[in-house]
Amino acid sequence: MSENRGHLGLRSGIGLVVSNMVGAGVFISAGFMAQDLTPSQILASWVIGAVVALSGARAYATVAEWVPHSGGEYRYLSDLMHPALGFLAGWGSLLVGFSAPIAVDALAAGEFARTLGSPLPPRIFGAFVILALGLLHATSRHTSKHGHNLLFAGNALLLAGFVATGLFFGSNAWPDWAPANRLQEGVFPTEAFARGLFFIAFAFSGWNAAIYNASDFRNPHRDVPRALMI
Repeated sequence: MSENRGHLGLRSGIGLVVSNMVGAGVFISAGFMAQDLTPSQILASWVIGAVVALSGARAYATVAEWVPHSGGEYRYLSDLMHPALGFLAGWGSLLVGFSAPIAVDALAAGEFARTLGSPLPPRIFGAFVILALGLLHATSRHTSKHGHNLLFAGNALLLAGFVATGLFFGSNAWPDWAPANRLQEGVFPTEAFARGLFFIAFAFSGWNAAIYNASDFRNPHRDVPRALMI
């Protein structure tokens, strides 16, 4: 596809990446990790996850310059290595990379909605969310782009408000609570720390989202790598 046929710019690319990353994993992972890890250990886990995610984004940004077309790993492996590897990666992305996280996010949305008074069971509410967003993106490219940009703006404002609430109304002191499943004093919880990195990896997943729509960018050579890194 020629570059002038694309309809997405850098801002939309950043929105794609952020919207895919900021989901259920960001909001629920710390609760699981806090059962076994101290605040400093949880923060160290997030730092490690950030370094790994940035390393992956830098590598993908380079490959996106080589193959500025939609498809992600399916396209990259098919073009640069062998179509059979691309086929396997495509199915892996469909089942593990997209379907599973969508289901988790939908269930989390349903649970959050229930705490706000929704009468629907979480699974039903989540199914309606998936259906509504699917219809939004299936209507037209124009509606999909602007609808997603609007959702991204709302997501960013809510997240900023969440952080601001903690900064202005919290104690702003280093937490001193101890994990419920605390091991012997002075013993590093290696197993729990490694398990926590799994939650971190899930929370950071989505940093490569822009590569799947590379052909829809006006300038994929420039904007897809930048969207990943930013």
